[in-house]
Amino acid sequence: MKNKYWLTVLLFVVTIKVYGQEIRVNNSFVILVNNNLVTSVGGLKLVLSDSTGKKDAIDGGYYPGVLYVSNIEKKNLLYADSVKKLTLKFDYYEYSGKKQVVHNYSIEIDRKWFKESLIIIKIFDVNKKQGTYNYTFEVPGVSFGTIKK
Repeated sequence: MKNKYWLTVLLFVVTIKVYGQEIRVNNSFVILVNNNLVTSVGGLKLVLSDSTGKKDAIDGGYYPGVLYVSNIEKKNLLYADSVKKLTLKFDYYEYSGKKQVVHNYSIEIDRKWFKESLIIIKIFDVNKKQGTYNYTFEVPGVSFGTIKK
Protein backbone atom coordinates (compact mmCIF):
# COMPACT_ATOMS: atom_id res chain seq x y z
CA MET A 1 0.00 0.00 0.00
CA LYS A 2 2.84 2.36 0.87
CA ASN A 3 4.56 1.73 -2.49
CA LYS A 4 1.36 2.56 -4.41
CA TYR A 5 1.11 5.87 -2.57
CA TRP A 6 4.67 6.87 -3.43
CA LEU A 7 4.29 5.70 -7.00
CA THR A 8 1.16 7.88 -7.34
CA VAL A 9 2.95 10.89 -5.84
CA LEU A 10 5.95 10.37 -8.14
CA LEU A 11 3.70 10.08 -11.21
CA PHE A 12 1.88 13.27 -10.18
CA VAL A 13 5.16 15.19 -9.75
CA VAL A 14 6.51 13.97 -13.11
CA THR A 15 3.26 14.97 -14.83
CA ILE A 16 3.41 18.47 -13.33
CA LYS A 17 7.07 18.79 -14.34
CA VAL A 18 6.42 17.72 -17.95
CA TYR A 19 3.38 19.95 -18.47
CA GLY A 20 5.00 22.77 -16.54
CA GLN A 21 7.63 23.06 -19.28
CA GLU A 22 5.05 23.91 -21.92
CA ILE A 23 5.06 27.63 -22.73
CA ARG A 24 2.10 28.70 -24.81
CA VAL A 25 2.81 30.90 -27.79
CA ASN A 26 -0.89 31.36 -28.47
CA ASN A 27 -3.87 30.03 -26.51
CA SER A 28 -6.27 29.91 -29.45
CA PHE A 29 -4.36 28.48 -32.39
CA VAL A 30 -6.36 26.19 -34.68
CA ILE A 31 -5.23 24.28 -37.76
CA LEU A 32 -7.74 22.88 -40.25
CA VAL A 33 -6.78 20.67 -43.20
CA ASN A 34 -9.51 20.29 -45.81
CA ASN A 35 -11.97 21.60 -43.20
CA ASN A 36 -10.99 18.88 -40.70
CA LEU A 37 -9.63 19.87 -37.30
CA VAL A 38 -6.01 18.79 -36.92
CA THR A 39 -5.67 17.09 -33.55
CA SER A 40 -1.94 16.40 -33.66
CA VAL A 41 1.10 17.11 -35.79
CA GLY A 42 4.63 15.81 -35.89
CA GLY A 43 7.97 17.55 -36.12
CA LEU A 44 6.62 21.04 -35.50
CA LYS A 45 9.27 23.73 -35.83
CA LEU A 46 9.17 27.49 -35.86
CA VAL A 47 11.94 28.60 -38.22
CA LEU A 48 13.27 32.10 -37.63
CA SER A 49 15.17 33.99 -40.32
CA ASP A 50 17.03 37.26 -39.78
CA SER A 51 17.82 39.94 -42.35
CA THR A 52 21.10 38.23 -43.32
CA GLY A 53 19.29 34.96 -44.08
CA LYS A 54 20.61 33.15 -41.01
CA LYS A 55 18.06 30.61 -39.77
CA ASP A 56 17.34 29.21 -36.33
CA ALA A 57 14.71 26.59 -35.50
CA ILE A 58 12.64 26.26 -32.36
CA ASP A 59 11.00 22.92 -31.64
CA GLY A 60 7.39 23.28 -30.65
CA GLY A 61 4.14 21.43 -30.40
CA TYR A 62 0.46 21.74 -31.12
CA TYR A 63 -2.79 20.40 -29.91
CA PRO A 64 -6.16 21.89 -30.87
CA GLY A 65 -6.22 25.44 -29.61
CA VAL A 66 -2.63 25.67 -28.40
CA LEU A 67 0.71 26.33 -30.08
CA TYR A 68 3.59 25.90 -27.63
CA VAL A 69 7.36 25.84 -27.25
CA SER A 70 9.48 24.19 -24.57
CA ASN A 71 10.55 27.18 -22.47
CA ILE A 72 10.28 30.93 -22.03
CA GLU A 73 13.67 31.60 -23.65
CA LYS A 74 12.46 29.96 -26.86
CA LYS A 75 9.25 31.98 -26.78
CA ASN A 76 11.21 35.20 -26.32
CA LEU A 77 13.25 34.39 -29.47
CA LEU A 78 10.05 34.70 -31.48
CA TYR A 79 9.86 38.39 -30.59
CA ALA A 80 13.51 39.32 -31.09
CA ASP A 81 14.03 42.41 -33.25
CA SER A 82 16.47 40.52 -35.47
CA VAL A 83 13.76 38.10 -36.70
CA LYS A 84 12.47 39.17 -40.11
CA LYS A 85 10.62 36.02 -41.18
CA LEU A 86 8.85 33.27 -39.22
CA THR A 87 7.84 29.98 -40.80
CA LEU A 88 5.73 27.25 -39.19
CA LYS A 89 6.74 23.78 -40.40
CA PHE A 90 5.02 20.55 -39.44
CA ASP A 91 4.01 17.09 -40.64
CA TYR A 92 0.36 16.07 -40.75
CA TYR A 93 -0.47 12.37 -40.69
CA GLU A 94 -3.54 11.12 -42.51
CA TYR A 95 -4.86 7.60 -42.84
CA SER A 96 -6.22 6.38 -46.14
CA GLY A 97 -7.62 2.94 -45.46
CA LYS A 98 -4.78 1.05 -43.80
CA LYS A 99 -2.10 3.28 -45.28
CA GLN A 100 -0.57 6.24 -43.46
CA VAL A 101 0.22 9.31 -45.57
CA VAL A 102 2.46 12.14 -44.35
CA HIS A 103 1.95 15.70 -45.61
CA ASN A 104 4.65 18.31 -44.97
CA TYR A 105 3.58 21.92 -44.58
CA SER A 106 5.61 25.11 -44.46
CA ILE A 107 3.60 28.24 -43.69
CA GLU A 108 4.90 31.77 -43.25
CA ILE A 109 3.40 33.51 -40.20
CA ASP A 110 3.43 37.10 -39.05
CA ARG A 111 4.56 37.34 -35.40
CA LYS A 112 2.03 40.05 -34.60
CA TRP A 113 -0.75 37.49 -35.07
CA PHE A 114 0.36 35.76 -31.86
CA LYS A 115 -1.10 38.73 -29.99
CA GLU A 116 -4.56 38.01 -31.45
CA SER A 117 -7.15 36.15 -29.40
CA LEU A 118 -7.68 33.56 -32.15
CA ILE A 119 -5.65 32.34 -35.13
CA ILE A 120 -7.12 29.88 -37.61
CA ILE A 121 -4.99 28.40 -40.37
CA LYS A 122 -7.04 26.72 -43.09
CA ILE A 123 -5.06 24.48 -45.41
CA PHE A 124 -6.63 23.17 -48.57
CA ASP A 125 -4.55 20.31 -49.87
CA VAL A 126 -6.24 19.53 -53.17
CA ASN A 127 -3.31 17.94 -55.02
CA LYS A 128 -1.94 15.86 -52.17
CA LYS A 129 0.32 13.75 -54.36
CA GLN A 130 2.05 16.79 -55.86
CA GLY A 131 2.69 18.49 -52.52
CA THR A 132 0.93 21.72 -53.51
CA TYR A 133 -1.56 23.38 -51.21
CA ASN A 134 -3.31 26.66 -50.51
CA TYR A 135 -3.80 28.19 -47.10
CA THR A 136 -5.57 31.12 -45.53
CA PHE A 137 -5.36 32.80 -42.14
CA GLU A 138 -8.19 34.13 -40.06
CA VAL A 139 -7.78 36.36 -37.03
CA PRO A 140 -10.66 38.29 -35.41
CA GLY A 141 -12.18 40.63 -37.95
CA VAL A 142 -9.70 39.81 -40.71
CA SER A 143 -9.40 36.97 -43.22
CA PHE A 144 -6.30 36.82 -45.39
CA GLY A 145 -6.56 35.74 -49.00
CA THR A 146 -5.46 32.40 -50.32
CA ILE A 147 -1.73 31.93 -50.62
CA LYS A 148 -0.40 29.35 -53.06
CA LYS A 149 2.51 27.22 -51.98
